[in-house]
Amino acid sequence: MKNLTSGTIFLIIIFVIAWVFLLRPTTLGGPTTYIIVSGESMVPTMQDGDLAVTRAKSEYRVGDIVAFHAEGGVVMHRIIGGTEETGFITRGDGNTWNDPWIIASQDIVGRRWFYIPGGGKFLLNILNSLRQPLYLGVFAACLTAIFIACGGMFSKARRNRRTLREQRRKYFHSLIRNHWL
Repeated sequence: MKNLTSGTIFLIIIFVIAWVFLLRPTTLGGPTTYIIVSGESMVPTMQDGDLAVTRAKSEYRVGDIVAFHAEGGVVMHRIIGGTEETGFITRGDGNTWNDPWIIASQDIVGRRWFYIPGGGKFLLNILNSLRQPLYLGVFAACLTAIFIACGGMFSKARRNRRTLREQRRKYFHSLIRNHWL
């Protein structure tokens, strides 16, 4: 049981570190932007409701699927031509025409790192559910239970360390007493 607890804590720490360095959104100072695909312009590569995860890169090339600012929103299409100096020409994989705009490098949010089919719809369903009082209460109760369980693990570990320190102290005191007397 003791190894399972320390193993669980280790996995939680690894997960948090991975999230901080790899998956933390740009709004929290991280390197990643999450985009829910809307529309059919990227079919068959991506579908409406997919969750795309993008990361900013130092350079972009023809063939990259990128998210960029255009017409007051964020669009995700493939670069089919152009350079960083002249601007990029983009097109949705499901379109037969090029986009009407030339994209500058500073307008690019990031290149698609990976995507989760249907992940955007799933995420929206969860977020919409949390707006209902019953589901929000259940979610809060689960978080509270996790917090209490983790707090119990940490306090038990603290007690075990204190007990171990006390045992060592008694042992060393007995050695000193027996040696000198």
